[in-house]
Amino acid sequence: MIEIAFTESASGGLKLAQSFGKGTYSSGCIGVVIHHEDGSAPTQAEIEEAQRRAEEQQRKRWENAVPLNGRAGDVYNFALGLSFGDIRCPLCAEDRMNASMVLYSFWNEQIAEDQRKHIKEVTERLSELKIRIAAGEDARIWYSDTPDELCGFYWLMDELRHLPKNHGTIYALKQPELDEKDDVIITYNGWGEVEPGAYGRFIHLAVPVSDQLRRYYANQWRGLQKENSLIRACINGSLRSAPEDLYDPYIRWEIDAQPEEFKEAMVVGNVLGKYQPRISDGYIHHRIDQMVRDGKLIAVTAPEEDEPGYWRILRKNQ
Repeated sequence: MIEIAFTESASGGLKLAQSFGKGTYSSGCIGVVIHHEDGSAPTQAEIEEAQRRAEEQQRKRWENAVPLNGRAGDVYNFALGLSFGDIRCPLCAEDRMNASMVLYSFWNEQIAEDQRKHIKEVTERLSELKIRIAAGEDARIWYSDTPDELCGFYWLMDELRHLPKNHGTIYALKQPELDEKDDVIITYNGWGEVEPGAYGRFIHLAVPVSDQLRRYYANQWRGLQKENSLIRACINGSLRSAPEDLYDPYIRWEIDAQPEEFKEAMVVGNVLGKYQPRISDGYIHHRIDQMVRDGKLIAVTAPEEDEPGYWRILRKNQ
């Protein structure tokens, strides 16, 4: 089975999921973090107990895992970040690079080169994927309502629009809104948050995508390409073009709750944690930076070299 994902984290998890849980569990390196509110150092006994508990949890994950029994090489990573930026030519290296320049807090030539290599790899892997599906191999697409994954799904439906009659079956596996495990309710922000051993628990949710439905999603994607807004978001369960300031109210609410001078990172973290917008920290920083340019906020300090742009102190100006 060919597995398809739209983020680096999800594709990495799917690669591990192919064999995670197969055979006898073998322990490896485990790191633990212990924090005392009074700042005191943990005792050796506390460290050993924390390591023991972590080791036991990892063993249980292995034993309860449902391996996918495929090969890591059958996992295709199409992480293009299509919820942001110009999508008229999704595989144009310059367009994707320009979008990344906005979302990353710092930029250098190495990152630019990595982006170009990734686009080239996606182009080559996409051609390979089409050949395999056309030859009769089945494919399973992992996506969710997270904007990048939903955009990736629509985009891929357009890329697979023209397939021969006897092509392999294409399955769509949409992440459920809620997951219940061991009497605990779990919510995810995309497939990248799922443990490697848990992917196999969801494969029963995969449904075949008919040729007609594939064309429907392809047409939806082409409509979004014509609109070519700066961002796309999942609104009422559908992928829609959206205004650049869509998330600004959440950002302003969190800024209002801060003192006159505040750490921008606190606002970024609060927006991500409280409202679960399923967007990157880079985009929140981009919108806050616009408020600085508009004079609504003043940058009191600047981040150090190679630090995220939101590692600075801001002051309210209005």
